[in-house]
Amino acid sequence: MSTVAPFGTRPTAPMETGQAGSPPPPAPLAKSGADLEVAKPTPAPLPASYSTTSTTPTISGSPASPPVPPPKDGNELLNKQVVPSSVDEQAQASLRPLGRVEISKLDLVPGAVASFTSDLRFALSSTDRRKTCLLWDVKSGKVLHSLSIYDFITVSSSLDGRLLLFVRDDDVVLWDAKAGKELQCFKGHSGGILKVAISPDGLHVLTGGRNGTVRFWDVGSGNELRRLPSRMYVDACVFSPDGKTALSGDTNSTESEHRLRLWDTETAQLMRTFTGPAWYTACVAFSPDGRCAVSGDHEGIVWLWDVQSGIELKRFEDPKFHVCSVAFSPDGRSIACSDAQCAIRVWDIVAGSMTRRFFEKGLESPYDLCKVAFSPDGTRVNAAGGNGVIVSWPLE
Repeated sequence: MSTVAPFGTRPTAPMETGQAGSPPPPAPLAKSGADLEVAKPTPAPLPASYSTTSTTPTISGSPASPPVPPPKDGNELLNKQVVPSSVDEQAQASLRPLGRVEISKLDLVPGAVASFTSDLRFALSSTDRRKTCLLWDVKSGKVLHSLSIYDFITVSSSLDGRLLLFVRDDDVVLWDAKAGKELQCFKGHSGGILKVAISPDGLHVLTGGRNGTVRFWDVGSGNELRRLPSRMYVDACVFSPDGKTALSGDTNSTESEHRLRLWDTETAQLMRTFTGPAWYTACVAFSPDGRCAVSGDHEGIVWLWDVQSGIELKRFEDPKFHVCSVAFSPDGRSIACSDAQCAIRVWDIVAGSMTRRFFEKGLESPYDLCKVAFSPDGTRVNAAGGNGVIVSWPLE
């Protein structure tokens, strides 16, 4: 294991990673894949219904507001009939929601499964060869590289798309997506790695393992900077938009308690713990301004948290299957989630109501890999599944 360096030390000679490119403007209905890019988490103003009289944001509807309309089912036909939840698979496959667009389909080998980055820009897929995965550029639908790794489930990308993180056995590999070469290898985990994340400035890496540790790494040296004890498996981890804090989520098989832990990335100290009645945190995301966070658990519940206080602000429940992925809209007013059975739900944060619901047969996989993300302008929601297909629906 590498010698631990003083935390916060920046590399004296940063590696070259290429110039960041500007994302192309969104094309709402184009099939070119432009909609796959997700807006960078730059601070966005909070909704008007957030209270600004205290440091703890609260979300509530106005008493004088009109009643919230019922959620619109995304599986609406041109004649406005709604797909029944009990309809059989053949009928579901024949019904397509109004405005649905398939914007990408990876040419996977038979039996292969794909896992996407949270921004849906890159994907890893399994192959019929042992210890080999394929790296895909989702926008073009082309294979970029064949990699000597077997874990196609755990993958993450930097905000600008230049850096990628993979898992190779008990090591984490940092990859230059443009040059197609390995830049760094982080060694020291044991027992398996479940989640990886790159800080917004690209200088640090966060990893969570089966052995119950959260680890911070220096990108320049590859050294482990801090090792933070957690509970059981660490199944979720993410940096805040400004990189000053990070969240990790635990799997706790001995206590019926949902746990999120907020860490100070400068000092690597635990700042606070968020708790709720569930033992498995499956996914987590920060709001664009970093003031709130959303997490999903195995009981189909999505939780909205105030990051500064650790207080639960709202709970969105549709308990059918456990949540695979969560995302904030670019304006911070809505959240989307995907579950293990290909159901995509969009919730209005202020009203606390579900505004859209979509179902796409075929996005499910044995590994619960269905990912969800908003388009940069927030007018569409995109979902990617283990079958290598990305589908987009309008929200207006």
